[in-house]
Amino acid sequence: MTESLVILNLLLAILAALGLIKLFDMRWSNHQYKSFITLIFLLGLVFSSISQVNHLIDSMPDQETLEAIDYLSALDPSVVISKPENGIWINFAGHQSVIDDNYLFSPNPEERYNDLNNLYYYRDLTNSTEIINKYNVKYIWIDPEMRDRLWDSDTEGLLFILQYTKNYYTMYNRDGIQIWRVNRDD
Repeated sequence: MTESLVILNLLLAILAALGLIKLFDMRWSNHQYKSFITLIFLLGLVFSSISQVNHLIDSMPDQETLEAIDYLSALDPSVVISKPENGIWINFAGHQSVIDDNYLFSPNPEERYNDLNNLYYYRDLTNSTEIINKYNVKYIWIDPEMRDRLWDSDTEGLLFILQYTKNYYTMYNRDGIQIWRVNRDD
């Protein structure tokens, strides 16, 4: 799929270049029209470039996420639970994520999704331990966006279990990003 998009993008760039060359080589009855069309093209390129730069500046990963990825990459490879959007960063750090943006391609996607929703929202220690063990989870990554989107307070669901049981401890806690380790009696 990615290779097809790269080839298609390259083909479109070549066709656009040929079109521009043809446009500039044309004989224009009025030189002002040619200047006006050239100005429109240049302004379009400048404004789209500025827009893209602004988008890239605001895009992830930010510095805090990079530091968390760096910390996670120093740990032994294992399974990590977080929000789907963090799956790519978890994989980049050399770990396996339970769910990521492409979770529909993983085995039993509905079951994974339901399990994680149960884990996120319920304060049942037995149920959460079963889910953690089912996926052999060793670490849990929670960031500010995940915290804001999933929970209204620190006494809800997984946050409650993480804070008030001895089964988990915080390994990393900087700039709102927390990485928790699962305590197992191995």
